[in-house]
Amino acid sequence: MPEIQVVRDRSDELKNLIQEGEWIKVGNFIHGPMAEARLNMTYIIPNLLPPDQSKARQITKDLLTHLVKVDQGASTANSNLALSNYKSAFADVDKFLELIPE
Repeated sequence: MPEIQVVRDRSDELKNLIQEGEWIKVGNFIHGPMAEARLNMTYIIPNLLPPDQSKARQITKDLLTHLVKVDQGASTANSNLALSNYKSAFADVDKFLELIPE
């Protein structure tokens, strides 16, 4: 979980990269730290409470969808598409973190 939280804490970094049009760095962030966080999420899912596992799987699918759209925004220099999906991606991360017991 700490790796996921570290990426969550870097959300403003991705937002700034999008706003500044640093599209290569946006792609690097999506394919680097965000992809790693998503991978960690998939490792955590089997250890969640059984009722939360299906929710967590759906959240990780939603996260992937939003990351693909951020990446599409980066590859077409579409900051509106990238920003709106950046927000959704980190909302997905927050939803996932809420499923993890203390």
